Amino acid sequence: MWPLCRCLCVCVLLAVYCGYTCAQTICPPRCLCFRTTVRCMFLSLDRVPEVPPDTTILDLRFNKIKDIVPGTFRNLHSLNTL
Repeated sequence: MWPLCRCLCVCVLLAVYCGYTCAQTICPPRCLCFRTTVRCMFLSLDRVPEVPPDTTILDLRFNKIKDIVPGTFRNLHSLNTL
């Protein structure tokens, strides 16, 4: 009984961890993502999409973004190219 309980606990912890890390790395719809680069070009976007927090390069060229709300990039501490 104990090995089964231990195995179940490990599986649950792995599932929770994987769910958390996957949620942190979701690419915005129609954008292309590779490692820490997010490219959202030619999509007629009118606002900055929500991107993974580890994004270092965010390419929003050729869209229809007119205003950027203050704080939009607040949680993107690694962002170095926009």
